[in-house]
Amino acid sequence: MSQLPPGQRVVSAIDDPTLRINALTHMIDRACVGRCYSYANYEPSTAQFRIRAVAENPIVVSTYRDSSNLQDGSYVVRQSDLPLYQVVIDTAGHMGIRMLTAGAQSGLTNRKVW
Repeated sequence: MSQLPPGQRVVSAIDDPTLRINALTHMIDRACVGRCYSYANYEPSTAQFRIRAVAENPIVVSTYRDSSNLQDGSYVVRQSDLPLYQVVIDTAGHMGIRMLTAGAQSGLTNRKVW
């Protein structure tokens, strides 16, 4: 995250199907503190926490459906989401960051790859 300009939107594309609950999804929440925005964070869209998203905004998706789709890799990126960065793992197991484009599906890096 340190190579990104401050205040960017970031999502994780890392999945480990061997885990009952994918703890890797929340890795972004911690890594972004003070640096970037965890754009797929589900908490604001559920209205069950102090910070709530009730409308589209530049910090976090405003619906739980969008959050869930970003977390499972099925989200189709909108022009209004840009710039949006995604943490991925390559076939050698190295983490990297890629910029998503409007119209593209967010996708997921499955543990089988690494």
